Amino acid sequence: MKRFEDPKWTAAHAVSLDYNYAMADFVGERGLRPEELEALAPGLGRVQEELAAGRESGTYAFFDLPYDTEILKDIRRLAKPLLEWCWDFVVLGIGGSALGARALHQALCHPQHNFLPLGRRRHRPALWVLDNIDPDYFYGILDGLNMKRVAVNVISKSGNTAETLAQFLFLYQLLKSRLGSEEAIRDRLVLTTDPVKGP
Repeated sequence: MKRFEDPKWTAAHAVSLDYNYAMADFVGERGLRPEELEALAPGLGRVQEELAAGRESGTYAFFDLPYDTEILKDIRRLAKPLLEWCWDFVVLGIGGSALGARALHQALCHPQHNFLPLGRRRHRPALWVLDNIDPDYFYGILDGLNMKRVAVNVISKSGNTAETLAQFLFLYQLLKSRLGSEEAIRDRLVLTTDPVKGP
């Protein structure tokens, strides 16, 4: 049995939502009324069933990521050599491909992580999530980085997202002009894509 299937574990780790201060009894006529919440119950039950079915089928695999120790081992194996030389980790991706990195960075790091001295960051690289193809924004970030100390994570589920490809092609040429060899560039690239649908 997986931990999340254990009712005791689930109860101990359940998220609770206190909406008392959104109720009409507290905020007045514009607040929620008990009958409005009760009317939502059948629909919420269906949504919960759909989410559970999607989790079971693998459609919503993200539910189980916190328990996937194999992927964690793969990430650590990949990250270990990068930590020896990388000062800046650049993520290229648009929309959902960038959100995960940004959310984890904001949740787990100091709010000004990227601007702290390397020692205060425990020698962890700064993280730059470039989810915008605006040339001023894009080049403005890259202009301040030492390309010899940059690693790049290109994220595209399909492998053919136009914006991400444009970002990558520009950055590839920049790295090539600064580093010289394609082998040096290859050592700095991490490609994240769908294992079945991606390239």
